[in-house]
Amino acid sequence: CTALKEVILPDNLTKIPNGTFSECEGLESIVIPDMVTSIEKWAFNECTSLKTIEFGSSLISIDDLAFDECTSLTTLKFNDGLETIGENAFRWSYSIKSVTIPESVNYIDPRAFNNAFAESGTVKVYVKKDSWADINFDSYKTLSENVQKVYY
Repeated sequence: CTALKEVILPDNLTKIPNGTFSECEGLESIVIPDMVTSIEKWAFNECTSLKTIEFGSSLISIDDLAFDECTSLTTLKFNDGLETIGENAFRWSYSIKSVTIPESVNYIDPRAFNNAFAESGTVKVYVKKDSWADINFDSYKTLSENVQKVYY
């Protein structure tokens, strides 16, 4: 589906199933409806043109490899209420420069951001002081030297 650039999902959708938009190389933006509670494996795998994601207010989990190889993503701002980010969820994205993690997150797999952060410039990860994301920052920031924790 290389020609698909934008999708409007129904408001009553409760999950994005496995592989739904996998390899939709032309998809540029997505708005996750407020009723969606989970984004499953490979839902947006290899959506290499995906630049913006607006996460809905009910999202609880982002499964393994959900946004694997989304190489145009630069900014991630997760909704309050998100609890888990799975293994390799954003693996090989290479271009992420900013991530905002809400206080509600209680688990990020150590490999969630494998090769996801931009190699040049400073990558900022915004966390709430004393939250799980703050206390466990070193476990998921990967080996990137340019990743900086910032309190909001």
